[in-house]
Amino acid sequence: MGNVRQWSEFQRGLGKLKKTYGFNVFHGKDFKARRGEFTGWPPTKCLSLSYELTSLASNGVMQASVISLDNAEFKTQYRGGETPKKLRLDSAYGLCFRICLIHQISEIFRRLSAHKKFDQTRLNIVMERGHKNAPDAARIYDEEATNLQKYDCNLLSGLTFASKDCEPLMLADFLADTTGLRDDKGIISVPNQAFAGIREKAALTHLSFEPGDLSKTKEALIEALNARCASAASLRQRRGGEDV
Repeated sequence: MGNVRQWSEFQRGLGKLKKTYGFNVFHGKDFKARRGEFTGWPPTKCLSLSYELTSLASNGVMQASVISLDNAEFKTQYRGGETPKKLRLDSAYGLCFRICLIHQISEIFRRLSAHKKFDQTRLNIVMERGHKNAPDAARIYDEEATNLQKYDCNLLSGLTFASKDCEPLMLADFLADTTGLRDDKGIISVPNQAFAGIREKAALTHLSFEPGDLSKTKEALIEALNARCASAASLRQRRGGEDV
């Protein structure tokens, strides 16, 4: 997450790195496997680019978040068991998106809500195009935007799906594919002394589910659904059985 000025400066910085290191699109999986544009790169060159990207992320954006979800726990605790027919559960991709989106919204309120022009603040979301559950993310985005609008808050102002050559998405890909390699899940605190000189300005939050959280999430959704159904039934009864 960054403001317009930060993203502009980030893109200039990334453009310089592309020319220096000789790549066009940073793709995390290709980078880790040293394939595609990174075929034949020696470990020292990979480490050097990681250092540069880490510095660019740490000093160039406002905040970043990475989320991890255990697929087995998701299937057994969230998708498994009995589920009411009227309850629409998120896909794993959608649930991760929802948690990250809520976290970023919370960060905006924490950082900027006291600003006199906060009502003019807008958050534009950019996601990578092509995932099979992208429609799920679009649905969730609409749900969260509607929830905010109930409180006269128009913070969410757009969801865009872009290709892999979108430079801000390259930063997201770098963080998602490299954060898990570090013991403390942080941007810069790694054993290798090559990273010791980076002064971190942007916070990276690693989001995850504690044991039992997914079951509790599903239970809360079921309770909310039951409450809505009970409210609708009560309203129909007061209206003499009229459907609402």
